[in-house]
Amino acid sequence: HRIAGMESGGLRNVWRTVRSQLNFESAVFRHAVRLAIVVFTACTIVEVFHIHFGYWILLTALFVCQPNYSATKSRINQRIAGTVLGVLVGSLVPYFTPSVETKLWIVLAATTLFFFFRTFKYSFSTFFITVQALTALSLAGEDVFSLTWQRVADTLIGSAIAWVAVSYLWPDWRYLTLERTAAQAVGRNGVYLRHILGQLQNGGSDDMAYRVARRQAHEAAASLSSTLSDMSGEPKKYGAKLQDGFTLLKTSHALIGYISALGAYRSQITQGCAPEFSENFYRTAYQTADMLENLAAQPPEVFQTALEQVRQELAQLHGLIGDDRQSSILWQQLSLITRQLEPCYRMLHETRAGGLETAAA
Repeated sequence: HRIAGMESGGLRNVWRTVRSQLNFESAVFRHAVRLAIVVFTACTIVEVFHIHFGYWILLTALFVCQPNYSATKSRINQRIAGTVLGVLVGSLVPYFTPSVETKLWIVLAATTLFFFFRTFKYSFSTFFITVQALTALSLAGEDVFSLTWQRVADTLIGSAIAWVAVSYLWPDWRYLTLERTAAQAVGRNGVYLRHILGQLQNGGSDDMAYRVARRQAHEAAASLSSTLSDMSGEPKKYGAKLQDGFTLLKTSHALIGYISALGAYRSQITQGCAPEFSENFYRTAYQTADMLENLAAQPPEVFQTALEQVRQELAQLHGLIGDDRQSSILWQQLSLITRQLEPCYRMLHETRAGGLETAAA
């Protein structure tokens, strides 16, 4: 089964997918709105001040404005460094290569190297495209020396627009805090488990509600991974919380793996277990799903009481297995899931404590 997309086609499902992204909880929607404002701002500046070659501002802002702050900051640094070095070299080309043929070869080489480095070394690609632009403008009869300062100024303006956009327009740290994404990842696993239990009771089927729950669980896990990746880019700022975050990510992936493994049996195990086992199993499993959904908000004493009750019920459930293989599989998978409750709870609340300390500082 595909996880990233809906299995059934049709405009209704396409619209449902698009509509689910039309809110500021969606990183895609936030970036789309942010880019629209960046383009409007850059175009307004160019038109109001009648800037010659003002499209350099627009291109810079578009290319360096990335979906998250860390990536944008890295792009800005690379863009400015590449532009400054490119301006230094490009401004000297007309003086040391007066012939048209040599300039054409430089344009060809710089363009080729720009495309070569474009995907994996942005500072190099910026350097070569700057050399190419200034050399081409020299061939067109423009005053390259005056354009070098404009190129640098336009780069700085475009970079400033992008930096302000990612810093103040729905910044990621307002939505992708470690505490928030971790709680969401664990809670979505609880919803996913609940849908799988419903299918174990009624027979497996890939209905829309199940696919949405599965998709959201995997998207929440991906958001947690993305958040930690962004935090890793600034170890001085987030170094104290990274280890807890990666431990929680590992636990979250183990949890979603155990839940998915339980879901793999939903089309094979329906009503084959003994009634007494089934009744106790589903009661314990639904209680586990409730705990996962509310894990981040549970006080320690409430969590410990509920966890102890689940453990006792699992022990009683083990005595009801007998020789039934289906019952043994269900009990084993539920046991693996419940083992992740305490590590998840501990990591969630340690992450919250770290977030509160950071906010207080």
